[in-house]
Amino acid sequence: MDNFNKQRFLQVAKWDLTINRSFYHSLSIVTLAGVVAISIFAFFIRWMVEDDVAPDETSRYTAGFTMLAISYFINLILLVSAGCINHPLRNKQGRISALTIPATNSEKFLWHTLLMTVGSFMFCGLCVIAADAIYTTLSVMVFPTDEIHSITLLYVRALSGSFPFQDGNIMQDGEEAMQCGGLLNINSVIFFTWMAHLLSISVFAFGNAVKYKYNIILTILFLMVLQFVFSILFFTCVILFSDKIADFFEVCIAPAGLPAIINGIFIVGGIVCLGISAVLWYYSYRLYCKAQVTSNMNKN
Repeated sequence: MDNFNKQRFLQVAKWDLTINRSFYHSLSIVTLAGVVAISIFAFFIRWMVEDDVAPDETSRYTAGFTMLAISYFINLILLVSAGCINHPLRNKQGRISALTIPATNSEKFLWHTLLMTVGSFMFCGLCVIAADAIYTTLSVMVFPTDEIHSITLLYVRALSGSFPFQDGNIMQDGEEAMQCGGLLNINSVIFFTWMAHLLSISVFAFGNAVKYKYNIILTILFLMVLQFVFSILFFTCVILFSDKIADFFEVCIAPAGLPAIINGIFIVGGIVCLGISAVLWYYSYRLYCKAQVTSNMNKN
């Protein structure tokens, strides 16, 4: 039982999908309904303002803002999903059933982790495609086909680091300024963004490893307190050492070297996020291996 076994892993998956079908079904409905509702709402918004704004401009910006709204919603769903990795352990009966499955801890933990992270992300992608299909179908019935932009394509571009208004002059000029003007390396920003999102997912997963019920609310409260503390420390340091910081930037850092420092901050910040994420996942697994039917943190 110490070694990973593919057959046992598949049995764990089959058992989990059968026992917890209602939970996965409810989460899937909420995700699909949310994404589709955003796209339908965006369609009606465009329909109402079509006569007041240039048609192609309305189409482009409506699709872009729709993609942004869907992206924020999907990010929320991914965090919630990460906070539900250990949902089978949320009560005593569930812990008894989960802990007595004839499989190793690594097989059970890997299945739940993959399902609630990678699986959730893939399902969100399918929801985007479904919402795009509905949005396109409604748009074709009302607007010319050459004034319809794909939400799915914009979402894929956003994942790769492109701006949502790729065809718009405003955002396109902004992207070119960062790439060609030497202010920022867009790759360093993309790297930091992905690593920061990975850290967010890792924090919620770790919170679920510590507390099986009400963990999402507790994790949000903890992050709010942590953000408040770091904000106070940051502004305190800026106020106390403002003169030294100004002298450092004026004397030690040439204006031409500032972009390189900013890019370095993004890269180092991304590496730090990746390192913290690895530590959180390691301890999440350790806590899963130590899961008991009753404990001080999880009595019910």
